[in-house]
Amino acid sequence: MRKSVFLAGIFMLLASPWKVSGSTTGITIKASENIVKYQLGTIRTKVIKKDLEEILEGLEGVVPVDSSEKLDRGDDFLSILLIYEDNKKDKFYFFEKENEWYMETGNGEFYRNADFITDIIHVEDPRADGTPFADISTGGIRSLITKDQNKKLYAYAKKEGFYPTDQELTEETEKYISDFVESPNYEEYKKICDFAGYEFEDLIHSQNDWVLNLMINFRFDNLRRVEYMEGIDTIDGVVYDDFSAYKEAFRNKYVYEKAYLNEAYQEP
Repeated sequence: MRKSVFLAGIFMLLASPWKVSGSTTGITIKASENIVKYQLGTIRTKVIKKDLEEILEGLEGVVPVDSSEKLDRGDDFLSILLIYEDNKKDKFYFFEKENEWYMETGNGEFYRNADFITDIIHVEDPRADGTPFADISTGGIRSLITKDQNKKLYAYAKKEGFYPTDQELTEETEKYISDFVESPNYEEYKKICDFAGYEFEDLIHSQNDWVLNLMINFRFDNLRRVEYMEGIDTIDGVVYDDFSAYKEAFRNKYVYEKAYLNEAYQEP
């Protein structure tokens, strides 16, 4: 079974308008000087000469597949597109089968010895079960953490009775819309929405989770502010002389239920 391929990173390489001629030694791109752009997978860029030369050299090294060999690239493949000044494209599709890399041209011709693609597009081996390794950016991890923390904060707000009612959320949303309309940036906001086919006010009404988030966080912070001003400054025997640290420690213990995160505040 052919491995699944996962694109972990793409190195910039490719060419401009071209014409292809098949030969027993591979594919020669004619008029490569007319190539103005190239595309690797979904990444398109202007021609970089040395990278284009590497691609052209790789194409010259592929070997025609015997017509009796049945191949199907399926939908798990890599691609190189060479794009000319008139936007015509030479298309090459790469896929792996039984540990060997093959290439299919836009005309449906197949070639072997196409592993040069792995020097142009970085490929990671899949897991033992044949599925690709998952990948996520550090920003994605932080986003997941924030979403889980917000979920816990919302549950805490409901338990402690400061979660906004539907009426309160509606009223606050209307206030934000009113403020936005009066903002000097309103016309810019409206243009962005118009370009995407949205009405600004309708978008705010339908996507007001961020207003809910602001309300809950404000109410939580205000409750902590009041109690801190009233002299409540201790959590698990630790006195917090800094309000921000107190508020964070409170979240860790009572909202996120991860009191051990407060160990950094313990006396050495």
